[in-house]
Amino acid sequence: MAMSRLLYITPHLSSFVLKDIAIFEQQYEVIVSVFKPKTKILIFREFLKQLFFLVSKYRKGAPIVIMFAGYHSLIATLFGQLTGAKVLIVTGGTDCVGFKSINYGNFIKFPMNLATRYSLKHCTVIAPVHESLVYQEYTYDTELAKFQGHQFWIPECKTPVRTIYNAYDTTKFFCTTNNRPENTFVTVANVDLPFAKTRKGLDLIYEWAEIHTEFIITLVGVPVGWQPPVKLANLKLINFVSEKELLEIYNQHQFYLQLSVMEGFPNALTEAMMCGCIPVVSDVASMPFIANGDGVVVKHRSVEALESAFFEAKRKGFAAHNVIAEKTAKRFPLHNRERELLGLVAELKSK
Repeated sequence: MAMSRLLYITPHLSSFVLKDIAIFEQQYEVIVSVFKPKTKILIFREFLKQLFFLVSKYRKGAPIVIMFAGYHSLIATLFGQLTGAKVLIVTGGTDCVGFKSINYGNFIKFPMNLATRYSLKHCTVIAPVHESLVYQEYTYDTELAKFQGHQFWIPECKTPVRTIYNAYDTTKFFCTTNNRPENTFVTVANVDLPFAKTRKGLDLIYEWAEIHTEFIITLVGVPVGWQPPVKLANLKLINFVSEKELLEIYNQHQFYLQLSVMEGFPNALTEAMMCGCIPVVSDVASMPFIANGDGVVVKHRSVEALESAFFEAKRKGFAAHNVIAEKTAKRFPLHNRERELLGLVAELKSK
C-alpha cells in the first residue's frame, strides 16, 4: 500500500529541519521544496517555482507543512485557502518577533511582515516550538520592544495554536564525564552574521572575557580567518564542526553560554545541557524554561547582571553534569516530538 503524501516547505535544510523531515518520513511520502532565492530580485521566480511545485505535487488530502513563516509560506498558505489543503506552520523565533534597533525579526521588515502576517492568519494551525513565541513580555533588554510573539504583532489572529517543543537524539548528545576543567565556557554561534554580535550576546561575552582572564571561553562556529573585535588569550576560536566533534567539545566544558537578546528554542543550548553543561542564559523566551533551575538566568542585558547572577548561582552550587544531562534528556526526548507532530498532522488529515 502506497504511503500518503505530505508536502514540506522550508527556507533551508538545517539539522533541525532534516530531523522533522525524518519524523514525517516514518508515515508519509515527503516531498520537499526549498525556497531559497540567491537575491531578493529572484524571490518572484521562487514564488513561481513554488506554485509549480504545489500544483504538480499536491494530492487531495495531502497536508502541507512549512518550517517558519515568511515569503516562503505565502503562496502555500494561499494555495491551501483555494484548494482546502491543510497547512501547518512551525514557528521558530524570527518569524514571531520584531526588534527594529537591531534589524531582527520578520515583523519589522517590509514586505516580509505582510507575508508573515498573511500566512499565520490564514494557515490551518500554528505549531510554535515554545509558548513564548505566541506572546511574551520582554524585559531582558530595556532598549528593545517590550512585547513579542505572533499574537502581539497580529492581535486579530485566530489561528489555532499547538505548541510542540524541540526534541533531541540522546544517542548523539550525552554526558561522558563529570570531570571538567573549572571555569570553562562554550557557546555555539555563527559569529560572522551581521546581527550576531548583539543578537547572540557576543559583545557581553567579549567584555566578560576581558574582566575574567582566568575564564576560558570557547566560540564554536567561527569562519576561517575571522577575528573577534578584541584579542584575548582566554578566547578560543573553533571553526564549524561535526556533531561528533561538538559532543566532545561540550563534554570538555563546565558551562554553556547563551546570552542572546532573542532565541526561539535554541538547539545548541539543549544539546549542551544533554552533554551535562551548566547553562548560563539570558532571561529570554524559552531559555529559562530549558535551563530548568539547573544554571544561571541573567535577568537584564549587562555585564553587571551577568556577573551578579553567575557568582550568586555558583555560591549556591550546581548539580553534577550527568544529573543535568539525564534531566534534560528526559524532558526533550525525540519520541515526544515524533508523537505530537505526527498526531497533529493526523488530526488535520481527518478534518
